[in-house]
Amino acid sequence: MRRFLFLAIAAGMYLLSCTAGNTVRDTPGDEGWLDESTFRAIGIGYPAPYDTTRDAKRKSALRAAREIALAAIELALTKNMNTDNALRMRTFIQTNAAVVKHMDHEDGHIEIMLEIYQTGLRSIVISGNAGALP
Repeated sequence: MRRFLFLAIAAGMYLLSCTAGNTVRDTPGDEGWLDESTFRAIGIGYPAPYDTTRDAKRKSALRAAREIALAAIELALTKNMNTDNALRMRTFIQTNAAVVKHMDHEDGHIEIMLEIYQTGLRSIVISGNAGALP
């Protein structure tokens, strides 16, 4: 019984240590709607395995993290839109998403936080009318 208890405690400590560390997240609810006009997503990118230089690895990890965050925003904001409105929204997101935070990790992966802002964005998304975007 003592062994089982010891193993359970050790396994729990191991799992907690795996989740600890620096991250771009300030609080657990950092993704999603911040207010009626701002949506945020986080992307994590790893370097391409064929990149050999440090600079090339950083660029590929940054590109991957940005694409993942953009895809998360696009999916969340366009899931209930028809094709034309979804394409309009996608173009808007691609041109207006801004990097708010980014963090390089020792193992080469990069985390970035992207935000998209537009006055009344949430009501535009709910109505499904991306034609109201500038």
